[in-house]
Amino acid sequence: MKFKTLYILFNAVIVAAFLFIFLLPLAMLGPDYFRQFAQKNWIAALLFLATLIIINGYFAYNWKLFSLLEKEDWPGLIRHLEDSIFRRGRLAKGSCRLLLNAYLITGNSEAVAALETRVRRDKPGLIKTLALPFGLPYLLRKQPEREAAEAAAGYFGPLAGEPGVGDRGWVRWNYAFSLMRLGRYEEARAQLDALLEGRPKPELRLLGLYMLESFVEKDPRLGERLERGKLELRRQLSREQWRRRLEAGGNPQVTLLAPVIKEAADWLFSDRASAGNS
Repeated sequence: MKFKTLYILFNAVIVAAFLFIFLLPLAMLGPDYFRQFAQKNWIAALLFLATLIIINGYFAYNWKLFSLLEKEDWPGLIRHLEDSIFRRGRLAKGSCRLLLNAYLITGNSEAVAALETRVRRDKPGLIKTLALPFGLPYLLRKQPEREAAEAAAGYFGPLAGEPGVGDRGWVRWNYAFSLMRLGRYEEARAQLDALLEGRPKPELRLLGLYMLESFVEKDPRLGERLERGKLELRRQLSREQWRRRLEAGGNPQVTLLAPVIKEAADWLFSDRASAGNS
């Protein structure tokens, strides 16, 4: 349904509901009682009118933004938000998140770096709140392997243990992944252990277990722990449920890692995993 239609319906339903409640005494008890009722409740009517004006003002102020989102006009949305953030200096969490998502959808990772620089200068607290969308381009950088891994570790490392970080589990996994790429295996193992102790969501837990398998040769006792973890995941979600979760989208990191998660799901339900279940 179009945004304009929803906006009209919203106003119609709210106004109709208010008129029904406010005028009901007139229909049921007559004009004399209604006059007394209105004199006692005029403040409620005034508050309702003020609230309606504020809500409509909000929609009117953001009309262009909502229209661009409805049309999925990502270039137009980017221009609109960049004008608001860079030229007018309106650096709010909501607009910043929308701009990051638009950049990621259009594959404009260089622009994410420019936005990160602006945020670190003017509102550094947003980096913690939006740690994951700011960090995803570090996983996609077209640089030599070691340079890209060092940049990613340099971004995710300080955030992995900092309080108040959004999507901390994904931040920690990305840090562990970067450490693995750099050959810093013991540090990566410590991050994966900390991740799994936090009982993350199924996709993240699967990736943590999948990455830990590379340590089994050095630590045979780890094999039993992995089998227990895989058994719990197989009991929690079937192969078909895993497939639907991957197709559902919603999390940009899950979309980015979909091939890896599919590979990990195949590992989870492999003959070896089944043997561990028996």
